[in-house]
Amino acid sequence: MTMRALSLSATAPVRRDWLSRKIAQLRDEGYPERQAVAIAYHEATAVYLRRRRPIPADLIRQYRDQKARVNPRRVTAKKKSKAERLYKGFRESDPKGVEKWQIPSDTRGVKMGRCVGIIYETTIGGSPEKYIHEFRRDAAPVLAVGENGAQLYLLGGKYRVTARGIVDRRK
Repeated sequence: MTMRALSLSATAPVRRDWLSRKIAQLRDEGYPERQAVAIAYHEATAVYLRRRRPIPADLIRQYRDQKARVNPRRVTAKKKSKAERLYKGFRESDPKGVEKWQIPSDTRGVKMGRCVGIIYETTIGGSPEKYIHEFRRDAAPVLAVGENGAQLYLLGGKYRVTARGIVDRRK
């Protein structure tokens, strides 16, 4: 049995009821409890994210106390080589090493607004330089903050990072 999608106009009690029914359905389909909960919350928040609406506070879960396992991802030689070429073109030097960063793939957050520009510092030719990039209105990404308020994200936008730095794509 498939459930109807959660409505944007649903009140908090209706959202709680929908989540309870969705979790029960997923458990009946054989999903473990924690996975069923995660899937249900993901589907509920996706309704808001697809329509670029703020996620209601009752749908933002706190994960700090839970230990989450992450599927290991291999960095292929092709991806590593591509990243090294980008670094070398941008920084005009070879990378000193490779750092492994874990980037959350299912983080929930809040849209803050359109990002109009970025100021960043990098080393070019051995000396630190500050750069300012102002996005064209039609190229600007959305600035969002993760649910814990400690991580910023740039979502979407029509730009690329090249050896020249951040470059807006043509219209």
